[in-house]
Amino acid sequence: MSRLWKKKKVFFCGCLGIVLLLFCTVMVKIVDIKSADTYWIEGLGYDEEEVYELKLDRAGCPMIPVTFEEETYDFYFDTGCATGIAVTNVLENKMDYTVLKQIEQLNRDGSHRGWSYGISIKEMKLFDETFQDVACAMTDWKMSSSHKFNGLLGTEFFEDKMITIDYRARKIAVSEETVNAIELSQSQYAVVPMLHTETEGHENLVFFECVLNDEKAVAYIDTGKNLSYIHNPDSEYIIGASTEKPNTPCRDTMINIGNISLGLHDMYEANITQYDDFSYPTAIELNSDQFLKGDIILTLDFINNNVMFLKR
Repeated sequence: MSRLWKKKKVFFCGCLGIVLLLFCTVMVKIVDIKSADTYWIEGLGYDEEEVYELKLDRAGCPMIPVTFEEETYDFYFDTGCATGIAVTNVLENKMDYTVLKQIEQLNRDGSHRGWSYGISIKEMKLFDETFQDVACAMTDWKMSSSHKFNGLLGTEFFEDKMITIDYRARKIAVSEETVNAIELSQSQYAVVPMLHTETEGHENLVFFECVLNDEKAVAYIDTGKNLSYIHNPDSEYIIGASTEKPNTPCRDTMINIGNISLGLHDMYEANITQYDDFSYPTAIELNSDQFLKGDIILTLDFINNNVMFLKR
């Protein structure tokens, strides 16, 4: 009996230790979130009703609520999404839409991969704004992910707005008003022009100019990914073609954006897609992991076509 009791005691203590560890981990995360100074809200001119709670998925990518017929679903806010919105078959028959066409998706070897549908959504609500007859695609979630997700929301719906993402404080702000960049603190904010490619299907993607290793370069922002990359033309991992997690070297680097410097850590080397209409090579893909780890607040000002960075 004493041996059995000892085993039970060890098991109980082990379970208690795990519970305490989980509790402490949650409390540390809550304290970190609550301690984040959100002075940028006033500094960028946002009103209280323009600021919303931000949800991050388990990998740290931002998700925002989209409402169809009074039912709300979390969508990834993905600046790498070339279209305005893309939904998956997780939402099949869960909203009012009309199927416009059906498209068979094929694997590279020509075999059947799945179906996608061109649809028109009768009504959609995003941040208190309502949109009617939204044309988009509905795809099988299994074609692009190992876990179910509702869909992706790109930048198209924010083309006349300013949007700020604060990963650490779990805040997102959206406004139809912009801020005078000249009035921002030059020691805190970096403001650089937003660049766009004319490559068909990529027009809504976000790029900006930076300095890497004392040379001018172009960086690309993709909030829908949690791994960031630095360009290596000799890398076997090719952005847009390779699908598995990269098995490539990682390294740290420093980039200069406007008047501030940002340290980037654990950047995967990859062969990044190049665009002919930029003056400099696309050498950085800056994704959600770096904004989260570096406590960098990102603002996309589509009104003035600027990208703003604040290192807290």
